Amino acid sequence: MRWGAFTILLAVPLLLGSDGAALRPSVEKAISQGKLLQPPGESAWDLYQKLQSQANNQEKEQVRTALAAALEKTGQQSILEYMRLREPAPGEALKVVETVFTPDEFRRAAEMFGRALELRPKDAKLRARQRFCEGRALIAEGKYSEAWAPLNEAVKLDPTAAYAHNALGLVYLNRGRWSEAAHNLQKAAQLAPNWVYPHHNLGLAYMELQRFGDAEREWVLAGLLASRHPFPHVNLGVLYLKMGRRQEAEREFRHAAQVDPENPAANHNLGLLFQLQNQLDQAEIHYRKAIAGDPKNVSSRINLAALYHTRGNSGKAEQELRAVLQTDPHNEPALHMLAELLKESKKTTPP
Repeated sequence: MRWGAFTILLAVPLLLGSDGAALRPSVEKAISQGKLLQPPGESAWDLYQKLQSQANNQEKEQVRTALAAALEKTGQQSILEYMRLREPAPGEALKVVETVFTPDEFRRAAEMFGRALELRPKDAKLRARQRFCEGRALIAEGKYSEAWAPLNEAVKLDPTAAYAHNALGLVYLNRGRWSEAAHNLQKAAQLAPNWVYPHHNLGLAYMELQRFGDAEREWVLAGLLASRHPFPHVNLGVLYLKMGRRQEAEREFRHAAQVDPENPAANHNLGLLFQLQNQLDQAEIHYRKAIAGDPKNVSSRINLAALYHTRGNSGKAEQELRAVLQTDPHNEPALHMLAELLKESKKTTPP
């Protein structure tokens, strides 16, 4: 070698060997830590992609199988959590009647199933679960029309998925297609007889179909399945009120208010019952509780305005009606009642 000559050294990555021995433990560790898709570059998914060029077929197959199973399990855990009815602790104020999932949470579950599907592309149930989560995310955003296609695909791919039938039933309920809603909700209730929501939703469909006896059966069952939750009893009370069975309606509304004293629907309907019986003091108490539980509750304020008008207290009636219009400026009953009230009192102040 002559002085002055230079050697060029290329940066060559260290080969890990055909079995990917140095990378596989990293993938397995990321799986065990739940780092399936995040963080970028360190997730099991990203590390698995790197492993593709560094491992033999047996190694890749073993890691692929483990990663697909972990992705599927994580997505399925989200669905099971969504289906779980949260029981309140003794003395705990009940604010929600189910575990509330956001659209983003449903989409994260859909991504888990989608990635698993890339590893097991012929698995129809993975595709069904992915489409369910995509459709349920749209329902959570109020996009019922857009949710129909993915949910319809989900029930076709996996007719045994109660959660998919229930979600499709919700879409049909929103569209006012009561018979189709009932059909899907019946299937959901048959597939998951101890899951309260298909029974609850099926009761709604039956009531719209004027099948009151069937609605009563479903809501009684829902009440047994969710004894510490108010919503089956509120719906039963509404049904009994519609059927003219006031004593039974009052019993159900009181039960709902007992398990959830702040429940707006239970208190509103108790207020309505007392108002119909001309027990105005009791009606006022429950309307006030309903408004406290939901300050944007315009129905209770409108009924309260009517109550004050009956008592001859135009000032309080006007106050409630103006509060309604602050929440809903185009509320027709409130606009009409306020106009009549101002006419009676010979006021000219516009609403």
